[in-house]
Amino acid sequence: MNVKPLEQDLIDQALKAPSIRPPHHRKGEEFLKGPIPLNWLCLAASLPGKTLAIGSAIWFKAGVTKRNTIRLTGKLLTKFGVGRKAGYRGLERLELAGLVSVERHAGRCPVVTLSEVKPKEKRADVN
Repeated sequence: MNVKPLEQDLIDQALKAPSIRPPHHRKGEEFLKGPIPLNWLCLAASLPGKTLAIGSAIWFKAGVTKRNTIRLTGKLLTKFGVGRKAGYRGLERLELAGLVSVERHAGRCPVVTLSEVKPKEKRADVN
């Protein structure tokens, strides 16, 4: 079979066994810093709409700034694919669920503080 060296390299890469390790960010790339409590994530994921995306944006900004309290900007919401009005609704849902506390001032970005979520009681039927 007559295959060019570049094409052979691509074929070899495609046939290579998948990596055991999960993907890792490259140098200079942004990433979501953890650990993020699983109870917090599960509760946020159970809420409707873009609420989980808004929660992820909040955790991202908290990881970057190394602060528990952040300003939730429109630019940050846009980066996570969330519009302004969906951001208002999702932030209110997170607040009502007790996942965040929010300070609002007219004409300014909301100031959001991440809250601790108490772990659920262990159930016998969960493996």
